[in-house]
Amino acid sequence: MKRAGWLTIGLLVLVILRTSSGAQPVQVGEKISYHLDTGWLKAPAGTEARKVYETVIHVEGAYSMRLYFEEAHLSAGSWIEVRSLYDNEVQRLDPDQLALWRNRTAFFNGNALLLTVYCAPESQARVVIRKIWIDKGGPSESDFNPADCNACGSTCGSCSQRQPACRPWTGHCEDAYGNCQQWSARLVPLICTASVISRASCIISAGHCLETPGDPLDYVIQFNVPPSLPNCAIQHPPVVDQFPPVAQVYAGSLGLDWAVIVPGPNSAGQLPYERYGQLRRPVPYDDVQSGQPVAVYGYGKWGEPNSRCRNHTLQYDTGTVAGSMNDRWLSLNDMEISPANSGSGVLRLTDQRIIGVVALCGGGSFHTSYWEFVRARRMLCPTPGDVNEDGVVDDADLLLVLFAFGQECPLFCIEDQNDDGVVDDADLLIVLFHFGAEY
Repeated sequence: MKRAGWLTIGLLVLVILRTSSGAQPVQVGEKISYHLDTGWLKAPAGTEARKVYETVIHVEGAYSMRLYFEEAHLSAGSWIEVRSLYDNEVQRLDPDQLALWRNRTAFFNGNALLLTVYCAPESQARVVIRKIWIDKGGPSESDFNPADCNACGSTCGSCSQRQPACRPWTGHCEDAYGNCQQWSARLVPLICTASVISRASCIISAGHCLETPGDPLDYVIQFNVPPSLPNCAIQHPPVVDQFPPVAQVYAGSLGLDWAVIVPGPNSAGQLPYERYGQLRRPVPYDDVQSGQPVAVYGYGKWGEPNSRCRNHTLQYDTGTVAGSMNDRWLSLNDMEISPANSGSGVLRLTDQRIIGVVALCGGGSFHTSYWEFVRARRMLCPTPGDVNEDGVVDDADLLLVLFAFGQECPLFCIEDQNDDGVVDDADLLIVLFHFGAEY
C-alpha cells in the first residue's frame, strides 16, 4: 500500500524538538547592549560610492566580537565594511550579503572593530546597532581539565588521549593549527562540531547543537580554526573561512539527536566543499559492528595549563565501536569525549565513512542510518538515485533497488527513492535517469 509522499513527511521532520540531554555543547561569549545609530546618511553626486560614516566599536577586555544590526538601510551599490583592528580581517556587507548573514557579521578577533559605511552616489543609508556579541573568556572556557575522566564521561582509561588533527603535539601552539581534515567544522558561539558530507556542502551534526535560545540560526560554521589564547579564550579563523547557515532540520529529544544544515557561501562566494574539497560520506544503512575502528574529530574543550591554546581547536582520538544499543544509538570504546565534541562525526576508519554523530557524554552517538536522519538528508540535500549515499549513482545503487523490488516500506527504506511506501518501477527509473550523477 502506497503512502503520502514528501509533503507529509517534510512537515513531520521539520518539527523542532527540544533536547533533554547531550554531550554538553559549550556556550562562549555573551550578547551585550550597545547603542549606535548613524542617522540618515547621504552621498553626494558622482560616479563612485563614497565613505559617509566611520567609527570604532571598542569593548575593553574583549578577545573577540560580532556585530548585530538592528537596522541596515542600504541601496544597491552601497555597503558596510567591518574591519578588525587586531588582525586586519575585513568583511564587506552589501544588501545581498546582509540578507545572507541575517543582519549580522562573521566573528572577529580583538576588542575593536572599524565600522565604515559607503553609499552609492546620491543614495541614503542608515545603520542601527542595539547589541553586539563579545567574548571576554571566563570559567566556561577554562574550567575543564582533560585529565579528569569524569568531566564528560569519557570511555578511555587515561583521558588525555586527543591529539591535534594536523600534526603531533610538540608543545608549540602552532601544532594546534593546520589545513587538514577540512570536512570537520566548528559551530560558534554554542560550540559544537559538524561534518561536510556532500559536494553540495550539506552538513550534519547533533540536534541539540542548534538550540540557540530565541534564534536557531544564530551561529556560524567555521573551518581552519586557529589556536586559542593562553587563557583558553577562542580565536576565530579569517572571514573567508566562516559560513552562515541558511537552512536546517533537526531533532533533539525523545531519544533523537541529529541535525542537517545547509550553509550559505562565504565572503568569496564559495561553499565549504568548493573551497576545501573535502567531505566524509554518511552511511544510510546499519552495518555497524562491534570492534570496528573509528576516529572522532572535534572541537572539544581543553584546559591543561601548558597547552590551553588547544582549547576548542580541531583534535581527534581513535577507538572502537562498543556496539549498537538499538537502531538509533551506538556506543564507543577507548574514546575521549569532551564538552563541545557534540556533533562530531564518528568516522569508521576502514572506509572513511561516518556511521554516527556524537550526542551523549561517554561517546553515545546517533546512527546516521536512522530513518528520520536519512530522510532529513534527502529532503534538505537531495541526491536522487544515490541509494547508498556514496556520492555517485552507479551499479551498486541499481542492484540495491533491484534486490528490494516489490518490498513495501510502511515507515521507510532507502531503496524507496520517491518515498511512496513501495520499491517499484518509479524508484528504478529514478536511479536509471540519474545514472552516473555525482553528488
